[in-house]
Amino acid sequence: MRKVLAAIFAAILLPLAAYAQTAGPAVAPAGTAVDLAVDSTGAAVNPSGPVVDSAVAPASTAVYPVSMAVNPIGTAVDPVSTTVYPTDTLQDAASALDDAASVRPGTVSLQVSADVRPDPGTFQWNQLVAPGILAGSGLAIHFFAHETLDYEIRERVLAATAGITIPRIDDYVQYLPVTMHLSLGLMGAQCRLGFVDRLIESALAHAVCGVISWPSKQLFHTLRPNGANYHSFPSGHTDFVFTGAELMRMDYGWGWGLAGYGIATGVGFSRIYRNWHWLSDVLFGAGIGIFSAHAGGWLLEPVKDLLGIRTSGSRNLALVPAVDPWTGSATLSFALVF
Repeated sequence: MRKVLAAIFAAILLPLAAYAQTAGPAVAPAGTAVDLAVDSTGAAVNPSGPVVDSAVAPASTAVYPVSMAVNPIGTAVDPVSTTVYPTDTLQDAASALDDAASVRPGTVSLQVSADVRPDPGTFQWNQLVAPGILAGSGLAIHFFAHETLDYEIRERVLAATAGITIPRIDDYVQYLPVTMHLSLGLMGAQCRLGFVDRLIESALAHAVCGVISWPSKQLFHTLRPNGANYHSFPSGHTDFVFTGAELMRMDYGWGWGLAGYGIATGVGFSRIYRNWHWLSDVLFGAGIGIFSAHAGGWLLEPVKDLLGIRTSGSRNLALVPAVDPWTGSATLSFALVF
């Protein structure tokens, strides 16, 4: 049983580990001071090359070398006033200095205290690594090893779990990552996007997931292991739950993302255990889910522009549980930050 579990979890998690290593190069190594030029209006200008001389302004020009810490998800924090500026790149962090001080022609020095990676909402080729490996593996097994590997994994899982009853919770747990993606930010978790943007991104991602998943079931017309119908390939539960898991990673970072992927991997295994899907169904579904989450990120801004929706990265909704100090009763605080 342990070997079977290890094989299934490795097949799903190893591509994710590879993706984590190629999730985009850091803008600057941790602890590196980077100088960015600013124009006469104080706006940050992305230089064609690195600015290495911080004394480029005339002697009579005021230069403000403001150091700002940048956390792992790309949020610039002014360590003096503790003001948080939602940003996604080092250049965005420089732009946020307009809110911290009056910047005149010269340079602004930013001290990077953590790796800042490119915006997940921007298309990058390395975003296709994990979904490509997972979906490609699923297709390869489906076409070339269905009667060997798929059947062997099913028999081993059934034999190892004989007499063991696992509650039928995968039908409900599949909704947990998407629920967490939408709600964690309301409870104070640091997030890349505001609630409205997360809602739109999630709706787009799951729409893409459905557009790919359901037609694929009709096209491949694969019999389920339990013989119930011919809608086995790919696994709908798996693609849905992996969409939510990748959205969590994209918007909250790998800390919450790992929790989402743990839930998603468990759901994928349960589909095999409950004899509703083959291994190839689950692998292909996981690939669809991760790809769909990125598609939601890519489509977010174009769809907002098309529909005329305007949101601000600094505006957010917060729901914070608390206890009334006088009565000891539970309360819920509500805040809308502009």
